[in-house]
Amino acid sequence: MQGPRASPLRVFTSIILPRIWRSMATGAILSWARSVSEAGALFIVAYYVLFGKNLVYPASVYIYESYVGIGLVNAVEFSAALVAVMLVIFIIYRVLVSLGGGNAWYG
Repeated sequence: MQGPRASPLRVFTSIILPRIWRSMATGAILSWARSVSEAGALFIVAYYVLFGKNLVYPASVYIYESYVGIGLVNAVEFSAALVAVMLVIFIIYRVLVSLGGGNAWYG
């Protein structure tokens, strides 16, 4: 005699997701970091995006433009700001994952 069966959604949310959420979060933050550092594809495919009436440049394109147009000092300032933002995001990620329990790098 079989007992009650759980739906696939219930199995996913109660068994699978608790076991893999740290690995999924690590993969998401690593792919986001890689996309921030990607510059070559942005120069070719999406140099800028027209958002309403404003042009929105990706960070790597903006840093390159400031280096070419303004000079090295301003490009270094923008790069340092980007590194600071990235570090804050990584620290927040580490704190959130450690609050959830477990090691953030090894799931």
